Amino acid sequence: MGPAAWPARAEPLRVTDQQAELLGVPAGPLTAERLADILANDTDTGLLQRLPQASTPEKTQELVPALAALWEILVPEGEREALLEGRYQRLVVVPDGLLAPLPLEVLVVQKTPRVQMLLDVGPPVLYVPSGTVLGNLLERPEGATPPAKQPVLTVGDCRYGDSPQEQAQELWAAWTPARRYSSLGGRLTALQHAGQEMQWVAEVFGRAGTKVAWLPRELATEAAVRYNLPGRRIVHFACHGLVDGAWGNLFGALALTPGPNPQDPANDGFLTLGEIYELPLQGCELVILSACQTNVGPQQWGEGVWALSRGFLVAGSRRVVASQWLLDDEAAASMVSVFCAAVAEAHKEGRPPDYAAALQKAKRWVRRQPEWQEPHFWAPLVLIGPHRPNAGAKAIGPAKPIVPSHTCGIGDETYANAQSTQVGGKP
Repeated sequence: MGPAAWPARAEPLRVTDQQAELLGVPAGPLTAERLADILANDTDTGLLQRLPQASTPEKTQELVPALAALWEILVPEGEREALLEGRYQRLVVVPDGLLAPLPLEVLVVQKTPRVQMLLDVGPPVLYVPSGTVLGNLLERPEGATPPAKQPVLTVGDCRYGDSPQEQAQELWAAWTPARRYSSLGGRLTALQHAGQEMQWVAEVFGRAGTKVAWLPRELATEAAVRYNLPGRRIVHFACHGLVDGAWGNLFGALALTPGPNPQDPANDGFLTLGEIYELPLQGCELVILSACQTNVGPQQWGEGVWALSRGFLVAGSRRVVASQWLLDDEAAASMVSVFCAAVAEAHKEGRPPDYAAALQKAKRWVRRQPEWQEPHFWAPLVLIGPHRPNAGAKAIGPAKPIVPSHTCGIGDETYANAQSTQVGGKP
């Protein structure tokens, strides 16, 4: 949709002869078949198949001509001018089919004298599965549940212990997530920068006067997460994300610390998509999934993807930051910290955060770092949901830290000016 003075309209998308020769597809209308050949094809040369590997200048440069052509194909000329001239405050993308996994910020808007992508010069971008979903998210009442005294919860730096293969020998259920991943030969290793990421999140919110509850290491179990979610306005996960292409991503999961009984599917360390649907997230404004492939899953035409991100929206969160492909642990930790700093600053000033602008700022910061300037490092995290709250939304204010009586691990941890409290769940 254009500016207020412009009517909404449908634009036919076409591939010119020159673009067709460059992309290796027939010229003509941009059909689903042509788009599939461009983005994900049988020869593994599609843009979606090569973008996650664009971690060096040479690999990125190979994709520049195709990304520039796709910019011209997907965005009509009038909209291209409006986007680059600052006439749009936001770009809301409702992708369908193979466009769903594509972060539009990677589209090349200028090839010479220096490559510029939409991230560099365009407005903040946000994504929604469908127009209906966007309307429902905007209409959700603010403050559906009383806010917790520590409105931010960070979960991560998990302890994975034995491999899924070893745990699976003792599991009675053939269709538990642990058994499913053991059959695929998976083994989970600790994320080197997850603990640092949690610390940075606590620091930036603490400096803004917002208290943070922690579920680190052995405390980061499914049971503890469920018990400590009610009333949180922002929830952050720093852990492994797992996608299962079979069964509609039913076994897709966030990998948390396993509970004491590996035979308990509700606390086995795999917070599955089905379990995410039932989380108590009413009143939550933002879930940050700093985990791999959390916006990846089977696609349903007209309704987006059945990804972990969708589960958190269904459970009650108004918006989710999720990933389109595998994350670089260190770059993602830095990007999340810059993003949270911008959100926390808005809270400190008493204004609703502009989440889309905050994520754009974080991506641009990462892109300016010499070792992380390629799309592999900054492009996968996307914002799903509205950039603004409903009319009655309020900023998150400071709150005093508490140690609930039900904690199974208690300790006040102070980093810089940030005071945070470890909390635990029911045994």
